[in-house]
Amino acid sequence: MGSSSTLSLRIETGFNDPDAQHNIRFSLDSPAVQPSSPSAQAFSLPSFRVSVSPQAEKPSLPPRSPTFVQNVHKSSRARNESRKLLAHLLRQLQSRPMPPSVFDSFANVREGTGDSSFMDIVKGSMFRSKSRDSAMPTPAVQVDYDSDDDGTEKGFSTDATYELMTQLKEVLVVSISQGWQIFDDGSSARGDGGPSPKSSSPFRRSRNSLQPLGKRSRSPSPASRGQVEAPELLSTCISILGSIISEDCRYHISSPRPSKPPNALQALTLDVAQFLLHVHRHDAKIMSQIGFAIIPAFSTFQPAMHLRLLKFFEEGIIWRILEQLRQVQGIKDITQEDSNALTQGSDSPPIVSIQVEAAHDEFDTELNRPQWMPWPSDIPTLQLRSTNAPAQQPAVYHLASLFPPLLAALLQSIPLTPQRNPRAEVLHRFYRLLDLIISTKPDAYADLLQVVAYDSPRARYSAITLLATLWPKAIGHVAITRPFAISSYANAVNIKSNMRWPSDHAYAHQFVPWRFTPVSSHGVDYLYRAIDGFGLLCPYCMCGVHLDCYEYPDGSHIVQYAMASDRDVQRVAVYRSSTLFPSRRDGDPPQLRTRNHIFRVVNMFTLGLCFVCQKPLWGVCKQGLKCLSCLRFIHAACVSSDQNMAWCGTEMADSQHVVIEWSVLRVSYTNFYHDIIHWKQEDLRLRSYEELSILRDTLWTQLQIMTNGVALGSIVVMQNGKNAAHVKNHKVDEFELHHTLEWCEACLASNTISCSVSMDDFLNENHLTQSEHFLMFDWSNLAYISTMLKSACASNKFPTGQSSDLLNVASPETHFDDTESPPHPFEVVPLSHMREVLGHELLVYSDVAARLFLTHVHSLGFFERLDRQQELFDVAGVNKSVNCVFPLPLGLDLSTDVETLVSSVEACLLDLDLSVNEVGFLLLVRRLWPNGLSSEYALRRLTRNIVSWILAEDVNLGTILRDYLAKQRDLPGVRSANEPPPWPSAPSTRPTPTSSVNNGGDYVASRRALLNRYVMKWLLALHDQDPVLYALILYDVCMELADDCVYDEDIFATPRGEMEQKTQVKKCGRLLHSIVILAQASLSFSVFENIFVRSLDYISDLNLFDEPMSSLYRLFPREADTTQRLSTFNILSNQGDANMTNLDPWRAVISIATKSKSGLSRSLRWLCLFACSGVEIPDTTLARFSVLAYKWKTTLTDSLIFAKAVMYSVWLKSMGRSELQRIFATLHARHQPQIVAALRSTEGINDALSFIRRSLATCLLLYGCDRTRLIDAKLIELAEVYNLPSRRKLHARGSMMSDPIIVDPELMNALESYTATDVDDVSVLVAKFLNFFLTDSPYLEPFEIDNFILRNGGFLATCAWQFYRIQRPEICNIRTSFLLRTLVVDSVPFQNILRDEFLQHEDWQRRLLAATCLSRIILDVTSPHFNVDDRQWQSSVTDIFCYYFTSLWADENAQVRLSIETFAGSLLSAHHEAISRCWNESLATAPITERVRLVSFLIQFRAHFPSWKVLSWEAIVDATRDDEGDNKTNTVKSRAATHNSVYGFVARAQDLGQGNSDADVIALRVSVLVLSLQMIADGIPVDPFSLMKVKLNLAQMFKFENVAAVPSTSTYTFRVEIGAIKHISEVVYPCVGELLSVLDAPHPAVVDPTLFNATEPGEKASSPLLIGSLFVDAALGLVCSLEDADSIPILVTKNILEGLCIIIHKHDFENPTLRYLQPQLRQAVTRVIAMLSQDVGYEIRQIALSTVQAFIQRWHSIMRSIIYTAMEAVTKLAASQSHLAQDALLTQARQFIEAVLSTYSNNALFPNLLKRPLDPEFFAVLKFITDANAKASPTSESLRDELLRDAMAHVAENDHATFQAALKNLETYIKVVHHQGLSANLMVFSGQSLTQIARRASEPTIGISDASPLLGIPTILIQHNKAQSRDMLPYVETIVRIVLQRLNIDTATLAHLLHATTNLYRKFQSRDHSSGSNSLLFVLLEILGDGLRLKARISSQTLRATVEV
Repeated sequence: MGSSSTLSLRIETGFNDPDAQHNIRFSLDSPAVQPSSPSAQAFSLPSFRVSVSPQAEKPSLPPRSPTFVQNVHKSSRARNESRKLLAHLLRQLQSRPMPPSVFDSFANVREGTGDSSFMDIVKGSMFRSKSRDSAMPTPAVQVDYDSDDDGTEKGFSTDATYELMTQLKEVLVVSISQGWQIFDDGSSARGDGGPSPKSSSPFRRSRNSLQPLGKRSRSPSPASRGQVEAPELLSTCISILGSIISEDCRYHISSPRPSKPPNALQALTLDVAQFLLHVHRHDAKIMSQIGFAIIPAFSTFQPAMHLRLLKFFEEGIIWRILEQLRQVQGIKDITQEDSNALTQGSDSPPIVSIQVEAAHDEFDTELNRPQWMPWPSDIPTLQLRSTNAPAQQPAVYHLASLFPPLLAALLQSIPLTPQRNPRAEVLHRFYRLLDLIISTKPDAYADLLQVVAYDSPRARYSAITLLATLWPKAIGHVAITRPFAISSYANAVNIKSNMRWPSDHAYAHQFVPWRFTPVSSHGVDYLYRAIDGFGLLCPYCMCGVHLDCYEYPDGSHIVQYAMASDRDVQRVAVYRSSTLFPSRRDGDPPQLRTRNHIFRVVNMFTLGLCFVCQKPLWGVCKQGLKCLSCLRFIHAACVSSDQNMAWCGTEMADSQHVVIEWSVLRVSYTNFYHDIIHWKQEDLRLRSYEELSILRDTLWTQLQIMTNGVALGSIVVMQNGKNAAHVKNHKVDEFELHHTLEWCEACLASNTISCSVSMDDFLNENHLTQSEHFLMFDWSNLAYISTMLKSACASNKFPTGQSSDLLNVASPETHFDDTESPPHPFEVVPLSHMREVLGHELLVYSDVAARLFLTHVHSLGFFERLDRQQELFDVAGVNKSVNCVFPLPLGLDLSTDVETLVSSVEACLLDLDLSVNEVGFLLLVRRLWPNGLSSEYALRRLTRNIVSWILAEDVNLGTILRDYLAKQRDLPGVRSANEPPPWPSAPSTRPTPTSSVNNGGDYVASRRALLNRYVMKWLLALHDQDPVLYALILYDVCMELADDCVYDEDIFATPRGEMEQKTQVKKCGRLLHSIVILAQASLSFSVFENIFVRSLDYISDLNLFDEPMSSLYRLFPREADTTQRLSTFNILSNQGDANMTNLDPWRAVISIATKSKSGLSRSLRWLCLFACSGVEIPDTTLARFSVLAYKWKTTLTDSLIFAKAVMYSVWLKSMGRSELQRIFATLHARHQPQIVAALRSTEGINDALSFIRRSLATCLLLYGCDRTRLIDAKLIELAEVYNLPSRRKLHARGSMMSDPIIVDPELMNALESYTATDVDDVSVLVAKFLNFFLTDSPYLEPFEIDNFILRNGGFLATCAWQFYRIQRPEICNIRTSFLLRTLVVDSVPFQNILRDEFLQHEDWQRRLLAATCLSRIILDVTSPHFNVDDRQWQSSVTDIFCYYFTSLWADENAQVRLSIETFAGSLLSAHHEAISRCWNESLATAPITERVRLVSFLIQFRAHFPSWKVLSWEAIVDATRDDEGDNKTNTVKSRAATHNSVYGFVARAQDLGQGNSDADVIALRVSVLVLSLQMIADGIPVDPFSLMKVKLNLAQMFKFENVAAVPSTSTYTFRVEIGAIKHISEVVYPCVGELLSVLDAPHPAVVDPTLFNATEPGEKASSPLLIGSLFVDAALGLVCSLEDADSIPILVTKNILEGLCIIIHKHDFENPTLRYLQPQLRQAVTRVIAMLSQDVGYEIRQIALSTVQAFIQRWHSIMRSIIYTAMEAVTKLAASQSHLAQDALLTQARQFIEAVLSTYSNNALFPNLLKRPLDPEFFAVLKFITDANAKASPTSESLRDELLRDAMAHVAENDHATFQAALKNLETYIKVVHHQGLSANLMVFSGQSLTQIARRASEPTIGISDASPLLGIPTILIQHNKAQSRDMLPYVETIVRIVLQRLNIDTATLAHLLHATTNLYRKFQSRDHSSGSNSLLFVLLEILGDGLRLKARISSQTLRATVEV
């Protein structure tokens, strides 16, 4: 621009505005920016016109006047005063009343609120900071304009500020009008310094290949001269200006009026700012500072002021800044029109002319390579770096730094849609300002990118909208979420619609042909099917499609054509193509209209013929034009050259448009690729790898397109008269295309082709070889090369000289050291520069290859022409110096803008809007694709952002539900049903709802679609680069995120240690949560095991493996989940690794465990972590770990952890997992020695006990034991399971139970060994385990428990015994129930223990200890736990009582007996009853032999406890029945045998009772009868019924005849009638003795008298009866009826006799109740008397004698003749024993006889005896007795005298039957017993009695046959008592007369009498001197005479005797 364009300054001080003095306006009028509306001109009343010529440092001054020098001093003085005044005003403004700060809301927190309130504030700020980018777009500062209109509501007014600002403006106006430079101190301008140092990108690795090979000189740019520093006053003024805008301008004028409108302060502020800008329009820094001060006005000013603000910035700041910026950058002064001409490539003179001299490379003779020439620069070119690039002039940064915040403020405050801002003029001014920036500043996209990266969500969304509108190819297009609207003024005000399907559709694609390889992460289509080989790729959304699946709207169509030879034959051709994107979306798409055709440039994927020239449309992209109406394809050249082209729709297609001969095809190919076909194979070998790769990829694509056309019929190649489509694989005969392609592939396959250093670095870093790499189809490689294309070329030799007429950019440095960073890449470069880079850096010497490559990269959107033309080259291939721009940075750029790019991705991913998210992903996959050259820092940072986005789904969803769905707002970024659907639609995308309302599921589905479309591909590419690095990055990222998310609500209230623990737990939980989410999202690929193991190790290192991590539950498969967790991107992997086929965390864990012992130790801790986190651990996995534990011989500590893990797992799910107990059995079997040693030594005992406890508890869980009870029993600590997940939430359900459940024998063996250590803690654990198993295992059937007891009876019995040896309160109840449960099934083992313990050995202390144990058992009998439900258990414990109480009398040690006796005496009645119940049941259910043994024991036991009712009478009655008891027992045994047979236990015959004989039954009954008789005898209360049952059974056992139970007539019982008994069985002998006790019992019988046989109804007993009275009849029956008494044992006989004796003594037979037994009693006594003479034994006779004696003494009233029999029998007994002088029996007999005779001496007893035939022994015994009696009482009448007297007195009373015997016995008595010493009186009495006897004998009725005793008695008496015989002689004479006259007498008797009397008379004669004649002789003679004379009737015998005498 020449000097004519210099702007002039015009100051107008007078105008018609009434407020002119307050509202002086400044405006800048320039050709570039003109007022666009009348309203705009209203603001341009006063104006300054200043020169902006770059040649001038300051505005030109008018020529000096003559008075100028004279006024200098005055001017200086006035300027100083003005400065003082200005300074004073500024100080007043600084001290002005300040409005309330916008941050005062944060000061509302009361002081002293404490830590809690502080934490609330901190948490709130944390949450706000985390969610600020996810919230809805909101202004930076929200101003309530309505509430602040008057400014008085909060006590603030802007009046003072307004007045001061008015004064400031006046001072400034006066100063400028007077020419006072009050802001200039007159010092010289200082430079801003040199360029800033260079910096390398942290996002790219440093590579030597990228360093320039040459050296360049460093020369500063001419534009880098210093700028003027602002004075202190200026800085203060700008600062105050900014303060007023930010603070005071938030308020209106308090009292508005016409002269002071509401926004007067805002307008005044802008005036002051405009003045400052004008004064310092050449100072970039000052302009920038002023601009930054004004930018907050968009937030503080009213929206009504936005229009003026936009105008202010456009005309006052932006235009000037852009002008200066272009000058500083080296672009000459241009206007807006010049800029447009530049961008459009007009032929106007160039603004910037940078001449690049061609670098002529010489022919490389060493390599024999062809020479290449750089492209010449036909037009001025531009190499322009970003304004953010380092090493530039400071002015660049000052000027350019204003644009990002300005754009952010604009986009934040000005909505781009008319719905939110109806003021069209604001939008118009906004887009006008935006167009100015974009068209003038080539890198304006970088400023928008900064807005995206660093500003609010609202500004970000608007910035993305602008980027998507203005640079759609750079930003890409969304394919899943809601599309961004076109951002333009026309679209905003709805002037017209730019939406046309499909090319301009929001979801439109621009597909290009692509070669997909297994190593390409893009090689899947939208259905996630692998694409291998040819396919289609949209480089703007990275969507891949199979050609066969390509159904893109308007991209695939069918053309029906007729054959030229026959019109009736129709054919079909299928065309596949894609329309190209426009360079901008805010304008009309590029199209060509002619003859009603609407042509658009397309990429064709099927080779076709031009519808004009019928030649093939060769090429791989942009092959031709396509009419959108008739769908015809035409060469671009044919459109303009062929004037005969048919009108649209008028020409029908025929075979001419499809069919082509092979030769014509070949020729057309050679014409199109004429630059390639001349290359021979030898030439290709000399080419570089890059050239060959470009050529190979291009030709391969061309071949595929041709093949596709042949296959789909879009071209019919006729070869040899045949259609090539009919050939296999649609192969066309080979021609140059095939040959060249084969040569290229052969060369590349050799891997010997030379490669550039840069490409070699790329291949090495990405682990690729030349043969497997496809340069044109490797996106990361293309991005890498694009980075090189925009970078400075290493061999550039630009001239350093500068033209005087041109302002050049700073020349690239010729040299720089290796230690320096490479130069910053360019943003704008010409094609020639890119060509030079290809030649120097990539060895692309061929222009053909270069052109092909640049065209390819251009079509992919890596760069575009500055003039936005679609074609990179024209048809002729000229114009190679077209300026191109790279709109957005690439990840490998050595540029500071990469940081902005990465930050943009971060910001986009943090946004709540899914559309913004997708843009972030587009930037990620298109510009930050993983590359081996990418720095680890970049990969980590990007991965962190991606992972953060994934993990934020739950938080974002909560925000959606709260802020959108609840308020019925549209979901951010989720397309609605009203919007057109995208193509293709991903299968995971949620179907669009029929209504326009979305829900949370749509939001989640869209996120998942984004993940599948972008995230997986990017992460998989990173993974494929280096799986190890990927694992490291992924883990580190998850760890960092876990650190960031750790937060605790009780940070101050929680103790430090606990706080650290919670923090670590939360961190680990968050870490695992992140890893699980990534794994479930299929993003861990093959490194899942790596990161998973690392996280587990981290948790283990912190010793947190027993803390639940809820995230793990989601990771592991569950039984209910039958689907495999397959990755949707498994087919993307190039590893072919089985690890990627499914997600199997168990594989990782088991793999580590399998490797080593330490690995197993680690895995066991992980297993514990899994279990406590609710993971369903498969039984097979646990079994596998068990095998590994055995293999590696794990320590007890590791096994303890394993046991804990299994316990956790079983706690959560126990049913159907009984096989797990095998694990514990194996562990215990292996650790048994170690555990036993620990228990005995107490070293490591805690681990041993914990291991035992957990394993046993787990087994109980498997058996179904109640969890609460296990906790109560402390088998499971509450702390261990407190934090475990809820089983209800886990839906823990087990499978079917396995049947049966059997405890492993190895486990039982281990428990047995543990119990043997006698450690109480172990015994307690075992007790709890066994008790729970036996009594509380619902999964076990009772028969299974019985089976267990039968199999382990010995050990269980030992345990039961051991449990009672220890005293621990926790097992007091357990051991009781356990003991009973074992005994009820198998009591034999416990009996064996008892037998061994009570064995009579020397160790009496052992027996004492055993007795103590049994005493504890006995004490437990009253416990409620001493019970087994639904079982007859009581009989099983009887052995315990038997063994214990047997020792009471059987133990040989007195201390043992004393201990038992003492304890037994302390038992309560409750204990007695409980024990008796056990005996009752045993008596009812035990086998016969056991019952017999029990009763025998009880019989013995009762001797010590007579008052104990050991059995109930019901049990006794039942036991003594004949058959019922036996049948019941056999039934029970039969059932038990049937149950046991299930397990193979065959019952023995004796167990079933089959071996029980009748003797056993009888023995039982006898024993029970004995016991019952004992109990009756001891006074045990008995009911009448039971009593009679006992009697009945007794009678039956004694075999009484006619035993009958006769019902009682008065009670509900019966009486027993018995008959005789013939013999008694030996089995009932014991009953006899006990019957004796009953008979002797002193207890009364409380029974009804009717129970006695002879009692009549209503008759009552006269006195109480004894209990034995009921059995008297039975006892008497035994005595009376026994026929075989001799065969009865003496003891039994003794008992019987004693019983009779007792009956005689104790029972009242005079009682009416027993009176009927008197005969039986007499009979019994008679039977006893008979026994005296029998050989029945000495004692028997003694007892019999005593019995007889007792009877005679007790019952003399009823004895009748028994006494005589008794006397006779006793006398005989005495006689038989007379030879034993000291015999007791003899003595007793004699005493008996003496007593009886003495008692009945006067009662005719003896006379009656004499009636009997008595043996001589009788009289001998009587003599001995009477003699002894006579000696004992010599002074009184002796017994013999009494007997004689009694006999003499009663003999005469006998009848004829007994008279003779009595007389004879009397004679014998006198002769043997008493014939001497008779007193005279007695002699007289005897004479008298004999006389009486004689007379009686003489009676005819008597008729004695022998009267000799009548004479013999007196003869004896006289003979032996001569002294007392005198008085008797008369009586003798009388007797003789009677006898001789009437009776028979023998000679001897009579002679003896005569002799005796004769001698007596002689004695009398000698003493008295009387006559000595015997008077008896005279009597004889007299009687003889009478007889002879027949005077008397003398018998012949008597007569003879008399004669003979």
